Amino acid sequence: MKNLFFLLLVISGLQVFSQQASFSGDSEPRLVFNQGDFGERFAVLADYDREYNYFVTDLTKMPSRFQRVYFLNLVFADQQVISLDSDLSKDQLWFKVPSALTEQEAVCKFDDLRAEAMKAENGMTENERQQWLAGHDKFPKSNH
Repeated sequence: MKNLFFLLLVISGLQVFSQQASFSGDSEPRLVFNQGDFGERFAVLADYDREYNYFVTDLTKMPSRFQRVYFLNLVFADQQVISLDSDLSKDQLWFKVPSALTEQEAVCKFDDLRAEAMKAENGMTENERQQWLAGHDKFPKSNH
């Protein structure tokens, strides 16, 4: 009985360690990023593994719901950027990009998608934006 208890204690200790440890190259990205570390950047490389680079984007730089929805729709249409989250009420969204794309290429892609969303918003009237959102905003809305 004591041996079984000791074995369970060792296994639970290993599980706790493996859940808390996060190193570059792990198969799971660390999904914690300090909002203040963005500076002027919209997208930042936060982690990587053999197949993907994991980027976090600063949604506070896209203040309107229209911009965020338009941006995420562009991402879903893109063949290289994969969304890991679609909660547009957050300050950050996570994405993965194949490691074949360099960090600079990926950051430029995110910046271009953001610019396209801002251009679309500026090119529409408020009524046109509302109509567009009615047909394209499939994302959960925050209850805050």
